[in-house]
Amino acid sequence: RKWIIAGLLRGERRTKQWCIADEEVVRFRTTYCLAKEACRILDISRSTLARWELAGQVAPAYSRRTHPTAGASLFRRADVSRLLDRGVA
Repeated sequence: RKWIIAGLLRGERRTKQWCIADEEVVRFRTTYCLAKEACRILDISRSTLARWELAGQVAPAYSRRTHPTAGASLFRRADVSRLLDRGVA
């Protein structure tokens, strides 16, 4: 729901539940990745990714970290690929 509210995921509200089309799920997964997956792709730790965020090397598409262990950060795959191509990792 947080990504729908942020405008990153399109869904339709039906009574008390959100309905998301299969095509939309595929689009979302090919466009974005969670911090854990970004770390795996770049072969770095979560703390390194957080330092890169603070340094401005990568900007999350969605970051609502309410406490240090919250894993809600979402990154654009294109940004992660760009970092990998540049050899930053």
